[in-house]
Amino acid sequence: SDNEELRKQCASESKAHDEEVKSLRKEMETIVAEKQKVNETNTRLKAEIVRLKEERDNLVSGFQLLKIEANEKIQVGNRRIGSLRKGKEIIVAEAEEACTSLQEKIMQ
Repeated sequence: SDNEELRKQCASESKAHDEEVKSLRKEMETIVAEKQKVNETNTRLKAEIVRLKEERDNLVSGFQLLKIEANEKIQVGNRRIGSLRKGKEIIVAEAEEACTSLQEKIMQ
């Protein structure tokens, strides 16, 4: 009877131990699955960071090209303005000469 009692107690403790082991295994599986999800998320985020850095570098390059183009257009515009000013000076000088010549003819 003591033996029987001990056997029952042992079986009961063994069952409780098995249940705890089962519970711990389940918990471990959950933790491993969560860790896997975290790793996948980290991988996706790293890829996104690389993509965004490339996009930023492309935008910076594009902006630099636009700046260069804008500077070139400004230089062309400045040269045209310079040419127009020279042309205006020539026209004004010719007009002044024509006026002076006309005045001289009128005075004669």
